[in-house]
Amino acid sequence: NIYSRLTLDDLSFAHYWDDRLVLAGNAGVYTYDSRMRTWNRYYGGVVTAGLAFSPDYKEGKGMFYGYGGGLGIVVSRGFDQPASTRKKDTQWRLPGGHGNQTITRIRYGRKGEVLALDRSGNLYGFTPFSKGKNASDKLRMVYSPGISGTDPRNFRWASAFGNFVLFTGRKD
Repeated sequence: NIYSRLTLDDLSFAHYWDDRLVLAGNAGVYTYDSRMRTWNRYYGGVVTAGLAFSPDYKEGKGMFYGYGGGLGIVVSRGFDQPASTRKKDTQWRLPGGHGNQTITRIRYGRKGEVLALDRSGNLYGFTPFSKGKNASDKLRMVYSPGISGTDPRNFRWASAFGNFVLFTGRKD
C-alpha cells in the first residue's frame, strides 16, 4: 500500500468485486487491483457512510459513499481512471443550505431511489442511472425535520417501505 493514510483501523466500508478490492473510510475511497497489484485513490476525503450497488444495476459494480456535504459514487468502469480525468458527475453536493451536513446512512428506497440521511435528520434522495423524461440524478431534499416530539438528531436509520419512510434510532 502506497497510501500512508489508508489503515484498516479507519475503514467503514470494504467490498470485493471481480478483481477489485474497494476500501472506504477516514482516508477516502481506494481500489486495489489484485491482478495488476496496483492501488488507486478514488476520493481523498473522509467517508462517513457506504452502500454497495444493487445487483439490479446494469452500469456495473460499485458503491455510493457519503461525506461531509454530499454523496458520491464509485463505478467499476471508472476504477482505472485517475481522479483528474473522471467525470464531475460522480459527486453531488447537498442541496440548499445543507452543505455543512454530514451523511451518516445510505439506504435504498423504492424503484432504485437512493436515500441518504444526515446528522440533523434531513433525508435526501436521488435516482442514479435513471432514463426518460422524469429522470433525475440530482440530489433533492426528501424530508426535513420540523417541530416534532422527537429530536431528529436521535434518528440513525431511514428505510423505505412502499410510500412510507421509517425513521428509527435510540430510545430516549
